[in-house]
Amino acid sequence: MGRARKEYEIIADILAACKKPAKLIRILQSANINYQTFYKYRKRLLRTGLIEESIIKGVGPTGCNYIYRTTAKGLHTLELLRKKRIKWLEEQADEAVCGINASALGEKGVF
Repeated sequence: MGRARKEYEIIADILAACKKPAKLIRILQSANINYQTFYKYRKRLLRTGLIEESIIKGVGPTGCNYIYRTTAKGLHTLELLRKKRIKWLEEQADEAVCGINASALGEKGVF
């Protein structure tokens, strides 16, 4: 069993899934999350302006359907989150090779 994703990784996956306007089912599949997880983050992503929600009338059993899209601010945030993930992966690789945690070294380091 793999490790649990960090919160920023889930947010990045949602933002990436909404780069093109997307319905809920596409977001759930693309971000590999369930309904509850999406709604846990949805309100915050809308409030902070990272995604937009639009209504398409006449679609779906209730007569309307929602489409989500990552905003320009969300795309910028996604880029920052990807850089954070790359840095984290590099630190993990360094730790695996050297047997030390790079962040535990502080500013001075070993050398």
